Amino acid sequence: MPSADSILSGLTAIANDWRTLAVLWHLYLAILIGALVAGWRPPTRVVARLLIPPLLSVGVVAWLSGNPFNGAVFTCLAAILTLVSRRASNTPVEAALPAGLAAGAVLVVFAWMYPHFLRADSWTAYAYASPLGLIPCPTLAAVTGLTLALGLHRVRTSPLDNTWPDPLLERFIPRYEVVERHHIRIDAPADVVLEAAREFALLQSPIIRAIFRARELLLGARPTSRPQAGTLLADMLSIGWRVLAEVPGREVVVGAATRPWEPVVTFRPVAPESFAAFAEPDYVKIVWTLRADPVGDGGSVFRTETRVVATDPTARAKFRRYWRFFSPGIIAIRWLLLRPLKAEAERRARYATEDTNAPRA
Repeated sequence: MPSADSILSGLTAIANDWRTLAVLWHLYLAILIGALVAGWRPPTRVVARLLIPPLLSVGVVAWLSGNPFNGAVFTCLAAILTLVSRRASNTPVEAALPAGLAAGAVLVVFAWMYPHFLRADSWTAYAYASPLGLIPCPTLAAVTGLTLALGLHRVRTSPLDNTWPDPLLERFIPRYEVVERHHIRIDAPADVVLEAAREFALLQSPIIRAIFRARELLLGARPTSRPQAGTLLADMLSIGWRVLAEVPGREVVVGAATRPWEPVVTFRPVAPESFAAFAEPDYVKIVWTLRADPVGDGGSVFRTETRVVATDPTARAKFRRYWRFFSPGIIAIRWLLLRPLKAEAERRARYATEDTNAPRA
């Protein structure tokens, strides 16, 4: 573990050795902000993509400067934002409410004039060469500031079909405060898809493990011992989630009451018959589903939906603060499930077909 002095000296070296790059990032940010102030209203998806390069820049500079931790973290952040941007809405961005706009502006100004590490004879040098796009703090401040100022943290993603009905979920959380829906077309029967989803090894993905680890670091939690080779449903049940309803071969609904804003989150199982009425204060109730709907030609559509509702205003306020900062990683985990699941379910379907067609002795 490097000492504090070595970390600070490394950041100082980056801020000064890469000064020209910082100037270019100031120019990049100035053009972006100037265009927005002038009335440019690009799709949310485009703005999300424009926020990726500064994060990636920090990661690349960190790798080249011998700081693998920052390199790995910011490369992962850039990858997560890339995934988020792929499903972001095509609706034009608009300025946030006054509070969000003011908070975002303060963060952008702070990033622009970040007063550390740069060796300068005059404070004016910080106006064009502070280490934006080079080191974590000013870069995160700029990205977060633009996110708040444009209300990007409130924008819902837009899968192709975002309104499918689900009577099972309606039984447990008919009215919700947050919902995430994702789906993918798979060339495999519904029962094969659902089985593959139940048995999906979520934590085999290094990006998903990095997301969990980043949450622990940001909330100050001690690293937890997580199963590395378990299956999705079994792992979730082992930490407190409970199956609330199931249609064999088609759908399984899982739920719990929890306080996700706590550093070490725990999941409290609630019986299916009590879930809808559960109202103990300072909790949110969460339900999520794994579902496979048959379509023509023997294929299916896999769907996953997550709903959240708070039990009281205090829990609602805590969850909203948590969701603003951690929702990109949570959404990314859902997306990272889809493609590998498709590949695995189609592999199982091909294997079953080949086995059926194989000549018998």
